[in-house]
Amino acid sequence: MTISLPKSLETVDLLGINLKMPLPNITFINGDNVWFLTCRAFTLIECNGYVSGLKNLRYLDVSENRCGNMINEYIFQGFPKLEFLIATHSDLGTAFRNNNRLDILLKPLKNLKHLDVSYNNFRNTDIANLNVQNQYNVLQSFNCSNNAFNQVPSFFRHFTNLSFIDISYNNVSTFNRDERDIIDSFIGKAKLVLVGNPFKCSCSNLDFLKWAKQTKAYYFGHLYCQLESGENTTFADLFVYLDRFENRCHDKIWLIFSLSFTTLVVIMVVLVVVYLRYRSAFQYFYLRIKLRLKQYEELDGDSYLYDVFICYNHNDVPWVVNFNRRLTAANFKTCLDAKDFIAGEAIAENILRAIDSSRKIIFIITEHFLQSTWGNYEMELTRMHAFQEGRENMVIVIMKDDLSIHQMPKVLKRFWYKVTCIKWYDQGIQPFQTEEIFYENVFSSLSIA
Repeated sequence: MTISLPKSLETVDLLGINLKMPLPNITFINGDNVWFLTCRAFTLIECNGYVSGLKNLRYLDVSENRCGNMINEYIFQGFPKLEFLIATHSDLGTAFRNNNRLDILLKPLKNLKHLDVSYNNFRNTDIANLNVQNQYNVLQSFNCSNNAFNQVPSFFRHFTNLSFIDISYNNVSTFNRDERDIIDSFIGKAKLVLVGNPFKCSCSNLDFLKWAKQTKAYYFGHLYCQLESGENTTFADLFVYLDRFENRCHDKIWLIFSLSFTTLVVIMVVLVVVYLRYRSAFQYFYLRIKLRLKQYEELDGDSYLYDVFICYNHNDVPWVVNFNRRLTAANFKTCLDAKDFIAGEAIAENILRAIDSSRKIIFIITEHFLQSTWGNYEMELTRMHAFQEGRENMVIVIMKDDLSIHQMPKVLKRFWYKVTCIKWYDQGIQPFQTEEIFYENVFSSLSIA
């Protein structure tokens, strides 16, 4: 599209022309004297065109156009002398998110002194991609108010001639250390507008509040911030009692620390108590998992490697050797640690493997056995296994010594009513009992499924 202008024309006002179309490529003829152009409220649906022929243009207003869908990154290349650029309400934030080449949008405008990109839905990454490197030494005012970013753009630190900065009505709630350094560099040099940002006055940003007070309310005195209670107050009012506020914060921090530490200690104590109370259960399931990781497969149904696993104390070996001989002579396949445990494997794993592979478990209860740590451990694993597998009738207790139930370990007492108890014959105590009757009882108990 070519538009011929009068040679003496200096200003062009196209305000409110409702095009509702994409921006076409436009070439102006005789436009060397035009310094002012407003295309405000063209209601363009795309800004993908190119404008040329206005090389001396110094003021351009392209506000209220829908440039979010498409914008030509070279759209301003024909205005090398532009000093004022007004581009509000144009959805530039969306355009920057849709086109990663827009970092060169302002590159041709090396004489730009005043930039207004307010009301454009700029977020942190969008405003950061607004490349203003060629304006570092010339830009005097920058209006990026009413957008959606919550951080001060880092490129602000490079401006040398800024006298007016408007970042009002964004989502800034606090300033980090780098942002505070940037703002400090503008004190006494530039007017900074911060009104309308949702500043937070809380213990979590106490450093920010102390810094704000040190600026002597240059920027913050009249601004509002939200307390942790949800109430709003001015920074000026907060600065009056900031010392008390800081003390309350320290008290709160110590309270939170104390509560957290106490809670942690209580949790640790509870965990320790639970572990000690159910230590065997934890160990049982740990061993189960460990064996599975070693590709160990549990036996199914009634398929067992052994008829019986004999648990005893090593001080009773002579008696156990004879006992084992009688069982094997009766065609019962026995499991004993001395002959069946796998060398090099942990004792606990061997015990669990033996329990899992045996149809019955026999405990030889003697004075020595009651004093044995491993004996209690074997009983606990057996109890857990019997409960887990539903085999409560798998345990046989042989009382070799004359012991009462009150002398039994706690773990055995817990399932005493489910075990088969057989006493070793003692002619002085049981005159009608014989060794043969004893073994008949043992064989009979082992034969029960």
